[in-house]
Amino acid sequence: EREQLTPDHRFKTRAEMAVLFADIPEALASTVEIAERCSFRPMTRKPILPFFTVGAAASSDAAAVEAAELKRQ
Repeated sequence: EREQLTPDHRFKTRAEMAVLFADIPEALASTVEIAERCSFRPMTRKPILPFFTVGAAASSDAAAVEAAELKRQ
């Protein structure tokens, strides 16, 4: 469905690449090795944010003060 500059302007299948590089079998193995090395999935976590305080006095219920101040803004 995407616009292509040429009919070959696309990702080839594994079988097509094997035929294309039949004379250089180590090229396929190297491609897989590079892809595995580049594979990265970052660990997800909640954002680490500083505590928000209003004025010089910090309340014992900092989360409630922070929420109220953010709603006010």
